[in-house]
Amino acid sequence: MSASVAGADGRRTEAPPIGGVFELDLATVLAARDAPARFPEAQAVTSGRTALAILAEEAPGPWLLPAYLCESVLQPLRRAGIPFDFYPVGGDLRPRLDELERSVELQSPAAVLVVDYFGFPPDDAARLRALREACLVVEDCVQGSLVELPDAAGGAIGDAVFTSFRKYLPVPDGGLLTGATPRPLPPAAASLRERLLGQLLRGAWVLGQAEGTQVEAVFLGLLDAGEASLDEELPLEATSRLSERLIAGLDLAEVASARRANFVALSEALEGSEAVKPILRELPAGVSPLTLPVRVGGGRRDALRAELVRRRIFCPVHWPLPPEIDAARFPEEHRLSSEMLGLPLDQRYEPADMHRLADELAAAWRAIS
Repeated sequence: MSASVAGADGRRTEAPPIGGVFELDLATVLAARDAPARFPEAQAVTSGRTALAILAEEAPGPWLLPAYLCESVLQPLRRAGIPFDFYPVGGDLRPRLDELERSVELQSPAAVLVVDYFGFPPDDAARLRALREACLVVEDCVQGSLVELPDAAGGAIGDAVFTSFRKYLPVPDGGLLTGATPRPLPPAAASLRERLLGQLLRGAWVLGQAEGTQVEAVFLGLLDAGEASLDEELPLEATSRLSERLIAGLDLAEVASARRANFVALSEALEGSEAVKPILRELPAGVSPLTLPVRVGGGRRDALRAELVRRRIFCPVHWPLPPEIDAARFPEEHRLSSEMLGLPLDQRYEPADMHRLADELAAAWRAIS
């Protein structure tokens, strides 16, 4: 659980925040020791974008993508001049396999991207794996469930598989790619400067060592600048040496265990909620969930999110859809995008924090109703 914010007399003055980008503690960063790569059998990459850029070079023809994804997925394909089309996943994020199979037959794509949304691989993996006979199948495990557990649920579908550590671990960058031709890449350094500074400053803010709205504005600006630089520069780099050192000291199975316990606690705490409707209710073996994704109806998602921020609960939106995903063609996906909210449940927290989150969510809903 995050440390509480303290006043000058040492007493807690505010409840600790829940959610938001992983903070970093300067002492932990300075104490991180050199270590060999944790996953030497895989291609190290600085981000999921880097993995996609490599795969775009290896599969330069048309790609088929799910009609629910974030803008950053398209950046490497646009830069490589890769044409792409979309297949439906509906409002429940399950690939519509009949339509996908028809599109593969008609369009003969070079690659099909399959996304394990929130760390949950799609059902009917066998039918998705069968597409390998026609094209490269790329499995996006950016949101977890690939490396945390011995029986990891992710990675069973794709010829090529990749993940991005910073989505679910307290590191500034890093990831891995399998199924591509190995290549030497320089470790990331300057490209992660803004993100690292933002995480360190957020760490001081969480601990109460740096307070005020100006501090929050600065670290949020640094984090936004770090994301923008990834899109603009798209560096072909490996995991930074700092992230390799930090990852070496993490118990990944413990990370997944905490996430799974929090998923169960939060799901139970939200039973009968008037505010939200969980999209995922079952927790399969091997899944390390990124968040608990929920839908907020009545056009009140953004108002609820803003009220939660006021209560120091920070919930991501997954995602504003890129303009290439046509609303007339994919109405269910666009509706989901306007209602989706991710409730944080990561390893910084305990089940008691999940009950606090559920209580704050109910209070926030009453406040905007």
